[in-house]
Amino acid sequence: MADMDSQVLHLLSQFDSLQTIPARRAAYRGLLDRLSSHEWRDVQERVGTVTFQKDILGSVPTEIAVQIAKYLDLSDLHVLQRVSKKWMSILTFSMVRRILIQKYTGQSSSSQTAQPQADFVRFSKHRIRLERGQPCSKSQLPEPPFPDAPDHPCLDYAHGRYAWLAGESVDVYSLRSNTAQSFCTENREAFVNLRLSESFIAAITIRGHCHAWSLNTHNTASIRLPSCHWRIHAARGDYIILGPSETSPRSSDVAMVWNVASLTCQTVEIGSNLVSMDINPAKNTLIVTNLDPNLEYPPAQLRITRHTLNNTSPPSTTTSTLPLNIMPPTATPNSSYSISPDSLAQFRLNNRLGILSIRRQPPLLDHNVTASSSRTLLVISYHPQPDTHTIHAFQAEHSPFVPFSMASPAAGLLYYLKNDNGKPTIWISNPGSMVPHRPALAMDSRLPREATGRVYSYAGDLKLFGDEEAVLLADGNGLKVWSFGEGGSFGVDVRLDE
Repeated sequence: MADMDSQVLHLLSQFDSLQTIPARRAAYRGLLDRLSSHEWRDVQERVGTVTFQKDILGSVPTEIAVQIAKYLDLSDLHVLQRVSKKWMSILTFSMVRRILIQKYTGQSSSSQTAQPQADFVRFSKHRIRLERGQPCSKSQLPEPPFPDAPDHPCLDYAHGRYAWLAGESVDVYSLRSNTAQSFCTENREAFVNLRLSESFIAAITIRGHCHAWSLNTHNTASIRLPSCHWRIHAARGDYIILGPSETSPRSSDVAMVWNVASLTCQTVEIGSNLVSMDINPAKNTLIVTNLDPNLEYPPAQLRITRHTLNNTSPPSTTTSTLPLNIMPPTATPNSSYSISPDSLAQFRLNNRLGILSIRRQPPLLDHNVTASSSRTLLVISYHPQPDTHTIHAFQAEHSPFVPFSMASPAAGLLYYLKNDNGKPTIWISNPGSMVPHRPALAMDSRLPREATGRVYSYAGDLKLFGDEEAVLLADGNGLKVWSFGEGGSFGVDVRLDE
């Protein structure tokens, strides 16, 4: 037995001395070829005890596991919690909940005040429903009459209310209480533009006055605008952002920030090539997004300027950039690309989104290719809670039909109407997902299909709105409301189509 042991040790020593992979492979394959059947069974049993799996998440320190978890989608997070008790413990840890809440909402808290697990589960389910387009309920409401000038943004929605211009009045309807409010000026001027926030309604008259009415107290305020061509770019908190529209006879690089609570107004330089303007009321900050003066594409970038507002002093500014590194699908040799803001599309979307168009400029000698034959659409959305911009890229296969009808109900998400062989269907853009574009199959628009495969006859009457509570579609037959709150977000007496 001792001699046998020494032979085995000598054999193993000889195998260890082999330095190259081919030599080691030849050695162990030669031994395997010499095994009998019962020896193969023994080898098979021994191989069955060897595992090539490694619990990466469970074997690293908790701090590292938390950093890994922040890159997971919420749906993946809940699936991975079922892997093992160890993973369940890690992925339900308060640090994970806190970092994911901050990722999606911008809210930060200490470990002692982390959101309870039950509340986090409710938040996750709500977010997943929005990402997948799976509402809790759907209802059909009578639609307000469309204004005489459909090209103007004369219909709006925010926080459970929608508003529209009805000639010389501004009407607001609450989906929660099923009640209506109506506002007008003393001399009953006609309106051309409105914007609805969580606490007030603002509208611009044909004579260039901006009026604001509190939805709770009915207090009113007004301000004279520099031009009749100015429009409302944003309304959040106590702020209204006013600036020139695309119909202005002379381009302007100035915007006005009106605080309807303090009745103060500030003028802010916004620069050229404006893409979008919005407000972060929690930080008292005006966010201005411009296309970089270098219009060559690529490279190109957005210049984001944050103006910190102060009623007693000029605003302080900080500037950052956001690269636009999304290439068109076909990069033809010797072709260049131009990029420019689509101010007309932004105006029709009530300046809620920034629109950029990337067009191919064909070679000078190629007369068979036009500049518009290859276009990539970029839509920029901003949400104040996480204080982030999201770039949604639309190649040819996902292009929304024109005129655009789209809304950003939550950070990182964009709902839009797409032409599905002549039928308007609702799709969702989520650049942070493995599938950036997906149809909202549970949100059937119930609109007819055009025989020609094009959506032109009633496309101008389609308007999409939304926030985290609900997504709305206004069409010629009424107002469809998809609610994403558990048990229904609104207490109106309507017909459910689920």
